[in-house]
This record gives sequence, C-alpha cells and structure tokens, in this order.
Amino acid sequence: MTRLTWRDGVATVLAAVILASYAAYPPGPAATRVLGAAVLLAGIGMCVVGAAPAMARPAGAAVYLAGALGLVTLVAAVMTVAAASRAALALQVGATLTLWLFTTVRHAATRSGGGPVEPPRSEVLLELHKDALPPRVDAR
Repeated sequence: MTRLTWRDGVATVLAAVILASYAAYPPGPAATRVLGAAVLLAGIGMCVVGAAPAMARPAGAAVYLAGALGLVTLVAAVMTVAAASRAALALQVGATLTLWLFTTVRHAATRSGGGPVEPPRSEVLLELHKDALPPRVDAR
C-alpha cells in the first residue's frame, strides 16, 4: 500500500487554505490582487515543501506536465496581480489546485513502489568512471 509523506500533508493543508480563501474572498480589485499574491506564495510554498529530494528527481512526461501547469499558474498570477482580473484569479487557483492534485496522486502512486526516478547524476558519473578513479584510502 502506498503512503504519502508529511510533505504531502503540508502541501494539502496549503491547498485547503487556498481553496477556503478563494471561496471566502470579497470581490474587488484590491482583494483580487492580494489573494492572487497570497495564492502565488502558497503555491510556491507547496512546491518547495512537496518537491522530491534532490537525490530522487522524477523523470518523464510528468515533469513536463507539472512544468506546464506551473507556467500557466505563474502567468495567471501575474495577470491577477497586474490587472486585478477575477478570471485570471480563477485560472490561477484552478491551476494551482490541479498541480497539487496531480503531484499528490503521482507521489502516492510512485513512492512506495520505487517509481520512475532517475539515479542521482553523481552516482551515474561514478559508475561510468569507476575504473578511472584511484582506489579509496581510509583516512582513519
């Protein structure tokens, strides 16, 4: 059975805060701009907290899909803050929550089974050049 980590839990709490804030915000240009900036900051926080460790970066089409969703979110955030556009805010919130859902489902599906991850580049380089390296000497 798959298991999500505390990182996914923190990202889920931030997603719930985004959804609740969007549902409760009063319409108006100032509120739209403030909420757009807050959603952008919360989304960045979700990415930072929920990202895979540097040693286990995902590979494949999922990276491109997540990147495209992130780009849509960023463009919508800029439009929201610059023009106080409620439509851009709706797109920003929708794209942010879609990105959260996509990554959470992907984490649940790939973490316990090993999933499609690339080995760290340092390990690949060491394996490729192991014959060219001098033998290890214990410093003790």
